[in-house]
Amino acid sequence: MLLRTCLPLLLLPFTAMWAQHYEDFRDSLHDSSADFRTRCEKAATPKLALAIAKMWLANAKRDRNYIAQSDAYQWLLYSSDKTEDRFAYSDSVIYASKKTGQNEKIGASYLTRGSLFYNEKKHIQALDHFLIADQYIARCENPYLSNKLKYAIAQTKKYLGFDHEAIALFKECAAYFEDENDRAYLNTIHNLAMCYTNIGDNRLCTAYTQIGLTASLDYEDSEMHSYFMNAEGVNQYFLNNYDASLRLLQSSLPMLLKKKDFANEIRTLFYMGKANHALGNTAIAFDFFDLVDKQMRLKQYIRPDLRENFELLIDRYRSKKNLEKELYYVNGLIAADSALFADFKYLSQKIEKNYDTKALQQEKSRLEHTLFLTKTIYVAAFLLLLTILFFIVRHYRIKVNKLKLTFERIFNETATKEHDILLKKELNIAPEVIDELLKNLKKFEEKKKYLERDLGQIRLADILHSNIKYVRQVIFQYRGKKTFTYINDLKIDHIVLLLKNEKRFRKYTNQALADEAGFGSVQNFTKAFAARTGTTPGHFIQELVIEIEGGN
Repeated sequence: MLLRTCLPLLLLPFTAMWAQHYEDFRDSLHDSSADFRTRCEKAATPKLALAIAKMWLANAKRDRNYIAQSDAYQWLLYSSDKTEDRFAYSDSVIYASKKTGQNEKIGASYLTRGSLFYNEKKHIQALDHFLIADQYIARCENPYLSNKLKYAIAQTKKYLGFDHEAIALFKECAAYFEDENDRAYLNTIHNLAMCYTNIGDNRLCTAYTQIGLTASLDYEDSEMHSYFMNAEGVNQYFLNNYDASLRLLQSSLPMLLKKKDFANEIRTLFYMGKANHALGNTAIAFDFFDLVDKQMRLKQYIRPDLRENFELLIDRYRSKKNLEKELYYVNGLIAADSALFADFKYLSQKIEKNYDTKALQQEKSRLEHTLFLTKTIYVAAFLLLLTILFFIVRHYRIKVNKLKLTFERIFNETATKEHDILLKKELNIAPEVIDELLKNLKKFEEKKKYLERDLGQIRLADILHSNIKYVRQVIFQYRGKKTFTYINDLKIDHIVLLLKNEKRFRKYTNQALADEAGFGSVQNFTKAFAARTGTTPGHFIQELVIEIEGGN
């Protein structure tokens, strides 16, 4: 009886709360875009905020209000915790922003997508989008957006190794953010300090870390204070002050672990290892280097200044004559170089190496051969012992040959199956999307749009009304080629057809043929021509003239 009497009273606050939420939700049906944003920000739960944002988007679509659509998609993007959803929403932000015709909206949308790529460590794609954003933002009078873009471009340039270019941009950002945004100003000063370390100007690095340490205390920003201590810790290593370096790096490490900033965490562990190594604490140093290796493999993360970690481990195990460990780290270094060349295509000539690719491959072959011989000797001795013990010398060679043939057969079958699986792997793309993309690809080929000058992946995706990821997967699956090879082969096939069918083209220079095919340079044209035909344009034309014109 008591429960029956009290239950309505107990439920009353919750009923009122949900009634209020319902009223808020119902009222939002007629809100302006600004009202929707306010209601999303003040929503009692993330679920309610998401529902309001989706209603915001539905209203914007109903009214064909592309500005509101762009804002709603932007909110959904920042609210999403799934990477694939964020990228999907960023496509929609760009689409809606383009419909507005407003340079500021379009530029901001490309800046957002570039930032997503940067967070995923896809720095080349990030920089490409930042540069597209710059084309639109440069036409606006929005200094905050302009400097935000400038900072993003500078960060990417710093990561790619273009520190001098990054420094110039960071200085402009620092001058603006100093009076506008405390945290942005501290971040910019921190990046300047790291850039000066990268180019070897340790004096200016210290000057900027001191500015940052003082400012972070003034702003009561303990997090950035730790970042400046970390930057100065790396700088002190290069000044040969190893004890000071270790103290600063050690004191900043807890903050990096708390923030889960794995990139700076790995870098810090590496320089702690280097400082210990310089102080003669070899065992401690290699404990750090082993930890760095484990973290890089776990996070699938590499950058040029961490490449040395592999070299140090290779040298250590070579000196210990531990061939298996040496081979393990040689393979790691080869994989790291492959990743670096893929991500740092603009930087490949700047990466300083003590082990070039050819030497690494030779070293790998030597180690594998030595290990193979060693293991073969052990196996042969063991088999010989068994043969003597069980008096089956007569069957020894037959068994070994059968084993060898079986191994080769299994190896070949496995390699063939893996290759077939790779080519036949089902794409994780909706069938209707694939069909539409294939239709557009066919139109692209028929209309010879591949002849567009300097045609790249972003432009190709735009022509095909899709995104880079889908275009790359569909071309590989249905054309059997990587995107750049596919484009280049179409261009070269076009030129070959012209050379065979129209006499005047046989008198063209390489530059003229490159322009006809839409190549950005003669070097790219001749390289692509040789890859497709197996010979140079000049030799191809010479042979063609002999074949068709009898040498006349």
